[in-house]
Parts: sequence; structure tokens; C-alpha cells
Amino acid sequence: MSRRLAGLTLEPSFLELSEPEIAVGLNRLVARGVNRVVVAPLMLFAAGHVHHDIPAAVDQAARRHRDLEVHFARHLGYDRRVAALSRRRASESLGGGPTASEATALVLIGRGSRDARATAEMHRFAARRGMDGAAEVHVGFLAMARPRLPETLAMVAQRPVRRVVVQPHLLFPGRLSEEVEAQVRAAAEAATDRRWYCSGVLGPDSLVAEAVCTRVRRAVAAMARIEPSH
Repeated sequence: MSRRLAGLTLEPSFLELSEPEIAVGLNRLVARGVNRVVVAPLMLFAAGHVHHDIPAAVDQAARRHRDLEVHFARHLGYDRRVAALSRRRASESLGGGPTASEATALVLIGRGSRDARATAEMHRFAARRGMDGAAEVHVGFLAMARPRLPETLAMVAQRPVRRVVVQPHLLFPGRLSEEVEAQVRAAAEAATDRRWYCSGVLGPDSLVAEAVCTRVRRAVAAMARIEPSH
């Protein structure tokens, strides 16, 4: 992103579990002479973190800097580059071969949320991403939304397909992607009459970086059109 956003100062921050936290990131920007900030949430879908947690953390941290102007870029949602990367990851899990096959089921697994809007976004992403010629596409979730991953895998194990490609629709590797991999291995041991594949997560990748940068550029352009109130 730094290479693509020449002239802008970038600082990574985390909402929770990792450092630096959001307040530290904003403090670093202010210390470098920044007084206008675009917050870009690295989130695939807009659930509680995008609607509430990140804005609240940013607002609390920004109160310490009276002249700091803050704007928010959109989350990723559906983006043609993210969709292309999703298709690439599925192909990579098959050794670079095509997913096109009447005997193939594609399973997209999201993190899950109690926010119905985020769940609907996941289903819209799957529909717009396309099937790549697979016989069928299914959506499941790791938590808080249905169907859960075990339910989805058990259902697909009953479908008339010979191979199943499971793709964790997650930005980065970690505990959640490891959980997907473990459950796919268990499904493969239980249903040996078909081949099971688990793809890698989406990022980091230049396609993700460019998708986020597009949203940052739009936010910067919107800032330029807003007349100051003082």
C-alpha cells in the first residue's frame, strides 16, 4: 500500500489482540505532522467492528488531538479484485488447475457475525464471485451465523460430487484458518469417497492492497470536496 499511495503517510494499527493499538497509530501520525487521517478498516464485511468498535476506538483516541480531522474509508465488501483473488486461491488449492467440473463443489467459509447485514454481504459476495464452473457453491460460517462450518461440510459430504474445494474467506492466516483446515481434514477422514481440498486465505496480496487503496483514494477525494467548517 505504501508503494501505491505515494505521498501519504501510513501507520498500521489493530483494534484488539495485537499491537500497536489504534490510539498508538494515531499518536504516531500526529507526531509526524499529520492532521487529516483516513481510517481504512481491513475488514471483508461490515459487522460490529466496522459499524461500532473501530469508530468508537478512533473517536476516543482522536479526542486527544483537537485539530485532527478523521474520515473513514469503506470496508472491502465485494470487490472484483478480491473476487479474482478468491478464484485464484481455489485454483491454487487444486495445484493450479481449473475448478470447472460438474463433479466439484465449492465451499466459501466466512468468519460469521450476528449482524444480518454482514451475513447477507457474504452471500452476495458468493453469488457475484461466481461458480468457476463448479457444480454447486455453498456458504458456511465459523461462528455466530448459520450454517456453521461442520454443518456445511456434513451437508456437502452427502452431495453427488467427487471433490470439494473449501476456501476460508479470510484476509489473514491465524486461529480461524487453522480451524477450517482441521475441520476439512476431519471431513476428509470421514468421507473418503471424494477428494477434499482447502485453499489458503486471501492476503496479503497485491490485489487486496489495490482494493484497499482504491477505497483510501476515494476517501481522500471526498475529504478534498468537503469545505472546512471553521
